[in-house]
Amino acid sequence: MKKRFPLSLTVDICLISPKNEILLISRKNHPFEDKLVLPSGHFDTYIENGHLTGDPTFYHAAVRETSEKTGVQINPADLQFLMFLDAFDRDPRPGTRRVSIVFWTRVSEEQKLTAHAGDDALSLCWRSLKGIQESEIGFDHFEAITKLPPHVFIWDRTHHHCPEMTDSLESLTQNKVVHIDNLVDHNATMNIDIYRKLSMEHVGFKIQFCPFCGHKLT
Repeated sequence: MKKRFPLSLTVDICLISPKNEILLISRKNHPFEDKLVLPSGHFDTYIENGHLTGDPTFYHAAVRETSEKTGVQINPADLQFLMFLDAFDRDPRPGTRRVSIVFWTRVSEEQKLTAHAGDDALSLCWRSLKGIQESEIGFDHFEAITKLPPHVFIWDRTHHHCPEMTDSLESLTQNKVVHIDNLVDHNATMNIDIYRKLSMEHVGFKIQFCPFCGHKLT
């Protein structure tokens, strides 16, 4: 006879600075003591006075855990879904299968300065995305770090409406977070030097020139 195994849902959050650094926590508790991990925690649901309460969504859980673990305040609307971490053996603690929903978002320099170690953390550190080794990272969080979008940049059209941009591109860039491959798929006429610069970057930065006509953005 099959017996249903307990399941716990968690959230992991990748916070990316303007300098393409990621915020990591040095754990002080078992497992992976002294390893670096992403800010993370449980998707909380409770029964209180006969009513169901807790985190309304996984996005809200990610916001709460980010605040509790790092002190950084973020907005649910700014979170981007990255992936699920759901391997059977991803967490060595017995008795429960833990499945995590991973999000990522960019934070400003001002938000970066507010970061401080919260509960179950020895310390925090900002590490360059290009210099992280798998041996440093606890759980399977290195897998999530390697899955961060490779060519994402922040598109700010506040001071420039490009004459080269078609209606479809206009619609694509409304949310300001753009994947460069999507622009190529839309047959954008891109400045080749800027395209190369975008392709060399790893994740999420605010561009200085319009990738379509080369206009310097203010």
